[in-house]
Amino acid sequence: MAFVHQQKVIHRDIKPANLIKRKKYNKMLLIDFGAVKEVTQQGTKVTGEETSFTVAVGYPGYMPNEQQAFKPRYSSDVYGVGIVYLQALTGLPPNQLPQDESGEFNFPFIAR
Repeated sequence: MAFVHQQKVIHRDIKPANLIKRKKYNKMLLIDFGAVKEVTQQGTKVTGEETSFTVAVGYPGYMPNEQQAFKPRYSSDVYGVGIVYLQALTGLPPNQLPQDESGEFNFPFIAR
């Protein structure tokens, strides 16, 4: 993930199907860079204000709120990785992970 972000891009589609294990190196690799968002700002000629244009891309359950609101950040990819890890640890898909009334993930067996 660090290498991807160093290239000034956000993957935006972190999910189990986009992770493969390379047996030769015994490492997980991120694939499918078709939804990549380059992190740039474009100035408009009319107002001179900086704007950024994007569309919501990603897979439900692995996509954080800011990405759904068309404002992906580097942390959006980190969120996706976290959901993949939670799924791996619990065996539950994102839509079945326990949440409290505010929508925060709630694992009562983990001390806070």
